[in-house]
Amino acid sequence: MTLILPFLPKKSMYFLYKIVYAYRMENETIKPKKELKLTTPIAIIVAGIIIAIAIIITSTQKGSATTTIPDPSLNVAQEIGVPKKAFAKCISENTFKSVVEKNEADASTLGAKGTPFSIIITKSGDTVTIPGALPKIYLEKIIDALKNNTALPEGITKGKLAVPPVIDADHIRGNKDADLVLVEYGDIDCPYCKQFQTTIKDVLSAHTDELAWVYRHSPIDSLHPTARAKAEASECVASISGNNTFWKYIDGLMQK
Repeated sequence: MTLILPFLPKKSMYFLYKIVYAYRMENETIKPKKELKLTTPIAIIVAGIIIAIAIIITSTQKGSATTTIPDPSLNVAQEIGVPKKAFAKCISENTFKSVVEKNEADASTLGAKGTPFSIIITKSGDTVTIPGALPKIYLEKIIDALKNNTALPEGITKGKLAVPPVIDADHIRGNKDADLVLVEYGDIDCPYCKQFQTTIKDVLSAHTDELAWVYRHSPIDSLHPTARAKAEASECVASISGNNTFWKYIDGLMQK
């Protein structure tokens, strides 16, 4: 029993010691010593029951922790007006687990080695891979080169990657009919993604009619253990409150 005690919650240990102590006092001060052999096993049985209950409660608490809405996801959702009940239900049912997994698999197929991983697609179907969180000035040079059909910056080349087409279920910011579409595969908890988000927003404001930004998910579990849950939560927000609210939610999480 002494091997188990250190792993019990403090409240359970305290309660256990009280019961054992009470039985000892009863046997030593009230009942004859002959009865000690009868009552001590009872105390041990009771103690064993308490230990079992404590272990079950602790295990249940640990198991339920993985299904709760990751903080600050719930707070951000409430701040932007997402109905709490519908949001919690969507998350508890893992409604968009497969969507996030599909995004993740697509990113891997396209050659993603980390986040952010982005690809600019032209009207003609050419693709340009954006290596990581590029500075604003460098990203603008790429966009200007593609827009004016001039030479790309050194180290950047055109390709023909088979990027999954943009569909209605995608999250689009900017002009959906723009000649250039930047598809980002990001991780909500990735610090470089947060940095790149600011860059894209600035570039997008300067190229309102020429650029569209599509956000897809590629959480890295080994580095950011809550990113996947937040990605699924963001899809719940979109399904409940629409595309504009999705972007508010992403912005809110990235600012935390």
